[in-house]
Amino acid sequence: MPDTGWSWMAKYVLGIFSALVLGVILGSLTLFKGATLGVPNLTAATLVQFIAHATALLTFALLGRRVAVKLRAGGQRFAAMADITIAFMTLALVGVGYVVLSKFIDPVTAHDVKQMINWTFIVSIVAAATWTGWALFSGGDALMAALKLALSGKSESGS
Repeated sequence: MPDTGWSWMAKYVLGIFSALVLGVILGSLTLFKGATLGVPNLTAATLVQFIAHATALLTFALLGRRVAVKLRAGGQRFAAMADITIAFMTLALVGVGYVVLSKFIDPVTAHDVKQMINWTFIVSIVAAATWTGWALFSGGDALMAALKLALSGKSESGS
């Protein structure tokens, strides 16, 4: 059966939700909390939560890519929405990715290295925010037309 609707999004949302819930459950087990990874502050619970969050972020990135492909297939008006979607999802991924990475590496990272990582993410977040702003500006007319079309319930061909 060909995929013509948007119901496929549910499996991505379910994947993200499952990864996060499993990370919380496994990370709260005494076995995982008590097992250290060579450093007292770095436990198996921290590792499993990092893996769960990274998996959720990867699934979110795949969802964003799939949404963009679907929007581009919807016609010229929706192509601008695809560009905006990718830019916005990149901004979200970099921002949340910093939080996820930071929680995992903080116990084992030297202050100077942490500062370098912080600045790498600062520059990346500013670049992604700039890209998002530009995508919204350059695709604003097409975005408004696509939203108007979507809210009207008509297809792009006018039927």
